[in-house]
Amino acid sequence: RMRARVEKHFSDSPLTYKKNSERAIQDSPSAVRNRYAYALSLSLIGKHNEAVTTIDGLEDSIQDETVFYFTKAELLLEAGEPAKSLEVLELAIQMHPDHFPISMIYAETLNLLGRFDEAERVLADLTRSRPNDTIVWFELAETAGLAGNISGVHLARAQFFELMGAWHRSIQHLEYAQNLLEAEERIKAEKIDQQILDLRKRIQVANS
Repeated sequence: RMRARVEKHFSDSPLTYKKNSERAIQDSPSAVRNRYAYALSLSLIGKHNEAVTTIDGLEDSIQDETVFYFTKAELLLEAGEPAKSLEVLELAIQMHPDHFPISMIYAETLNLLGRFDEAERVLADLTRSRPNDTIVWFELAETAGLAGNISGVHLARAQFFELMGAWHRSIQHLEYAQNLLEAEERIKAEKIDQQILDLRKRIQVANS
């Protein structure tokens, strides 16, 4: 499946990619990879319904069902059908709750449907299982902003910049978050204080 995606990405044109995939099916009509590539090519030239139908026909042939669910959801998003994509993803999440690509496209789909709080929760859960993944922290910051959680934006950006080694910027965002916290969130404020102290120590050690 990955090879088909790489070929799609580096193809000279969508029509060239479609012709190549059609030729591959003629040479080996039963090969799942060729029919999978053909589905991607149909989506690439705007034939979204045919692309989804082609993928549906491969449901029992693709060994890794997560690939099937992810691809169908992705094709439905490209077809401008986020609600249908969400139906596919909710089923996939039930069966594969820890699957990273599915969780990411699930959050993206929730955002497209304006369900920002839910998308934020999905991404926050991912930060616990993938605490060093800068992409997740970046997406969480963006989604927290859509959800109106401004302190959440700064806390996520602080983690992102810390992982990128930009410790001064991380401290800056921690201080922004701290200024937004209410009095009853003292425990959270104390935790941020400790993060700032730890980062300043790391900067001192790095500069010594």
